[in-house]
Amino acid sequence: MVMPVKDLTGLTFGYLTVLERKGSTKNKNATWSCRCICGNKVVRIGSNLHNRLKRPGNASCGCAHGEAILEGRERSGLPHHGMSKSRPFRIWSGMIARCSNPKNKDFANYGGRGISITDTWKNSFNSFWEDMALGYQENLTLDRLDNMEGYSKQNCRWATVSEQSNNTRANQWINTPTGMMTVEQAARFYKIKSVTLHARIFRYKWEESRWFKQPIKKKEKFMML
Repeated sequence: MVMPVKDLTGLTFGYLTVLERKGSTKNKNATWSCRCICGNKVVRIGSNLHNRLKRPGNASCGCAHGEAILEGRERSGLPHHGMSKSRPFRIWSGMIARCSNPKNKDFANYGGRGISITDTWKNSFNSFWEDMALGYQENLTLDRLDNMEGYSKQNCRWATVSEQSNNTRANQWINTPTGMMTVEQAARFYKIKSVTLHARIFRYKWEESRWFKQPIKKKEKFMML
């Protein structure tokens, strides 16, 4: 009896993330199309992915051989761009972790609420750096212009810490029955906890008419703790 092949799609082995089943070898071993953290695509035999510690060459496309862990994700030098230990690479890796790794401490505020990364950036540091190298400085951080949108060239800039703090959801302007206010101003004016108002607007996406009028339920109060 032929045993069913375990689906490896989406799993990560070393520096490789499995994209899809590719086929089988002459010996009927399942092969898988994988993307390396550097952006290259390769085909690997499933059993070799599982045995990557015994076969280090199967842990990447051949560009890396293992040296560090970032947010629980293995990574190492990428010879073709030479920036694996640079601050921009750490910023890119952190962006990937926040939006893609449920175990990341910041996932709930990013990937958990639908913040995505444009495919070209998610799949390749080179693409990210080609788009964002201009204007980069060591004292600046990656900032999204619209905090409701994801990471892309059109929605990102390099900003100072103070500029970024002024671009939080709390400082976004919203329409209220008494005029335009920031979320924090509206929370104080209508005597509602700002965290509750944030959740109603951004997490639960309530209609504007319910933001301030509907009383806070015990269940909602519990979820806001």
